[in-house]
This record gives sequence, C-alpha cells and structure tokens, in this order.
Amino acid sequence: MLLGVLLSIWNLVFFKEYVRIICDFLPQLVFLLSIFGYLCSLIIVKWIAFSNPDCSPNILIGFINMFLFKYDNNEICSNRTWYPGQTVSQTMLIIIALLCALWMLLSKPLIIHIQNRKLIVNLQVVHVQISDRRNTQHSLESDDLSDIMVDTDDVPIVPPDNSQAEQVSFGELFIHQAIHTIEYCLGCVSHTASYLRLWALSLAHSQLSEVLWQMVMQRGIKIEGYLGAPMLFLVIIPFAFLTVTILLLMEGLSAFLHTLRLHWVEFQSKFYKGEGIPFQPFSFKEILEKGFE
Repeated sequence: MLLGVLLSIWNLVFFKEYVRIICDFLPQLVFLLSIFGYLCSLIIVKWIAFSNPDCSPNILIGFINMFLFKYDNNEICSNRTWYPGQTVSQTMLIIIALLCALWMLLSKPLIIHIQNRKLIVNLQVVHVQISDRRNTQHSLESDDLSDIMVDTDDVPIVPPDNSQAEQVSFGELFIHQAIHTIEYCLGCVSHTASYLRLWALSLAHSQLSEVLWQMVMQRGIKIEGYLGAPMLFLVIIPFAFLTVTILLLMEGLSAFLHTLRLHWVEFQSKFYKGEGIPFQPFSFKEILEKGFE
C-alpha cells in the first residue's frame, strides 16, 4: 500500500498536477505512515523486545486502545503499555492522522476555488478591455490589436456567466473531495484487513498440513513389527496425494488468486485510475485501412 502511494507521484509529476501533490499525495503518505506504519513498527518491536509469548502485549488490543485513548497500566500483559511515553506518542499520531484527513478534505477544494475565481476575474478584465476597444471610434493597427487579443484563441472570450470556471461551485468541489477523502481513509482500513487474508491462508495451510501429518502419516509410522514397512508404504501414497492436491495445488491456487486480487484492488487503486487513452490491440488491418485513407 505504501509502495502504491509512492508510485502515484510519478503520474502527478508527469501530468503536472502539482496541486494534487500537496493536497493528496503528502497527506495520504503521512496518514498511512502515522497509523499503519506505526502498526508495522509495533509488530517488529514485539518480535524483538518480547521473547516470552505468554506475557507479551496484544497488538490488536493495543491498536484498538490507541484510537480509544485507553491505557491500562495494570499487571495484565496484553493490556500494558509497551514503552515509556507511549501515551503521548500515540495521541500525537492520532492527531496527525486527523489533521491529514482535514488536509485532504479542505485544501484542494479551496485552492481550486481560488484559482477559478482568479480565472473569472481575468476573463472579466479581458472582456471589458475588448468591449471598450471595440466601442472606440479610433482605428487600431493590427499589431496593437494583437497585443490586446493575446491568448484569446485558446481561452474563449465570453461573458463570465457562461464560463466553465464559474459553473464549478465550491460545494461540488467539496463533495467530490469528501468522497475521495472518505474512500481513502476507510480504504486504508479495509485494504489492510484484506491483506490479512494471506495470513489467514497461511494459518489454514498450517492446520491442514498438521491434520495430514497427525491423521495419516503418523498412523503409519507408529505401526511396529513386520507390518510397519508395508503399512508405511500404503500410508505414504494418500499422504503424498493429499499433500500435492490440497496443500500444493488448491492452496497454492487460492493464495495466487487472493494475491492477484490484492494487487489489482488494494495496490493498483493507489496510483492507477484507468482514465487515460483506451487500449487498442495491434492490428495490421487497421493500420492498412488508416494508411490507405
């Protein structure tokens, strides 16, 4: 997810959308690192600092208590604080995340609204200048007229009431940005939970392998005497068949499909919009037809 957010800056720089770098990219990056980057750091700290699995803080409970501002300093291992200053640091991270959400929500509509208002004012000034020039009785040389009419071919000189800049109201900009902000903030939670499905698949794979070992393979190994060798030969056949078909093929295909879905939805949605040029497959027939035309 962090890599997807970092990749989005290439699109913004290429299309020269510098406003979105300030209003979208930076708050998204800080929001993701302040919440879920901190969660990843807690996982690493737990691996290193707490060697006793029976008395180590619970990451899920600690993460929930972080949003509830609930800190219990009792003797229960799963609810205790991890390090000195944890209350202050986690409170600051929550405040930073909220400020980033407000940053995404308000900055872009305000900047675009100010830019539209400046465009409207410029159009009004140019329209008044052209109208005054046309109403004068003095003839102008073509050079002087070209100086006044500079860049009027690209910008339609119409009354400001019909301009596109005025049609985009601040309310529409705010609603669009609010949907984008809510989608990103909630998407960070849902996408992180979606990536946990790979962890769930690994647990299922571990349990299936343990069942096959205990229910099939160990039964053949425990047989003693002359029947041990032939029974082990007979037991290893279903064990190998179930291992290849279930653990390798079915579980591998399931993990592949889930990973492909995670790359398509959770990863690529951070930078890929699909709003560019539609894909056209290579065709000699179309090339020949266009060439003869």
